[in-house]
Amino acid sequence: HASGEIFTWLNSDDYYLPGALKAFAQAYCSDRECVAWAGSAVKIDKEGNDTGVIQPSIEGDVNFISDWWISSRISQPACAFCSMEFNKVKGLNEDLHYAMDLDLWIKLRERGEIASIDKNIACARFYPENKTLGNIEMSDAEIVHICFTHGQRQAAENRMRLVADRYKKQCEWKIKNLINGQ
Repeated sequence: HASGEIFTWLNSDDYYLPGALKAFAQAYCSDRECVAWAGSAVKIDKEGNDTGVIQPSIEGDVNFISDWWISSRISQPACAFCSMEFNKVKGLNEDLHYAMDLDLWIKLRERGEIASIDKNIACARFYPENKTLGNIEMSDAEIVHICFTHGQRQAAENRMRLVADRYKKQCEWKIKNLINGQ
């Protein structure tokens, strides 16, 4: 059970960078009218090697936020929420397993602004065996479901095109290898 005016959560394989909680508190104090605050996340692999940075991309409305990882980007471990607004939108949908954070961000963005924090907040692990990447088909299906549930048809269609392109490339690669005898 969380208490306080702002909160966040951290998955077991991610971690905060020094100063993260202070950055969340400062963002809250300077932008109290916002419903959430998102900083950057350093992408790390299974061994902890830095593989890039995920900058928040949150400039648009709820339609923009719904186009998650296509046009908009929020990394869950680098985001904090207003407790009062979180409670008003009834928090996380625990029936979701891969993209409950997207569902939350859409609900929050419908109520107000998400502010950007110009700081690396957390390290987020990206590797094939983690929950979302290890089940990318289920994750994509859940994202499409969430978008349709929130009336975000264009974002759902964009995700379906992304998935179709991904599988087309995989099939082409497999066919090429079969033809070449590999």
